Amino acid sequence: MKKYTRKPIKKPSVVKKRKENAKMLEAYDYYFSLGPGRTYQQVAEKYKVHHQTVYIWKNRFKWDERIAERDQLIAKRLQRQTNNNIVKSKSQYREDIASHLSIINEAILTAIDKTTKEVILKIKTPNDLNLLITAYERLVKLDLDLVKSGSDDAVDSPINKLVNILSNITNGTNGANEPTEVNNG
Repeated sequence: MKKYTRKPIKKPSVVKKRKENAKMLEAYDYYFSLGPGRTYQQVAEKYKVHHQTVYIWKNRFKWDERIAERDQLIAKRLQRQTNNNIVKSKSQYREDIASHLSIINEAILTAIDKTTKEVILKIKTPNDLNLLITAYERLVKLDLDLVKSGSDDAVDSPINKLVNILSNITNGTNGANEPTEVNNG
């Protein structure tokens, strides 16, 4: 009797994992740099290969996934940089507001306390005093808005409010386009 022996099952041939060579890496960088409108043909022409070769490289080395990861990384860096710039700008605006508040506060104190020797602003009428107090209140509110705001895109953003307040003060209006008469000393 013949003994049955099993033949070993052939394993599928193992595909050697290819590595990206310098030309392929350079082609990937170029492909990335082309932006959203990129095509295989553009890369193929530059590197003098067939566009199907570029397609194979793109799939084999997962260029699209790598580009998505790279785009996310760049977006995160850009967001951090933007946030840092916003914080610096707000800090500078707050310093400017503090300076303006100091001047207005000194003017208010000067109007109330006649013993002060240094006069920054002369207040001649009750309306002048009222305008200074209003400007002071607006700057305090603006400072608080800057501290708590998350976005400066809106029309009512703290930065736009600051521009309007300072413009109104320097143009001699009280915000309702009515002329004022605050006299500088």
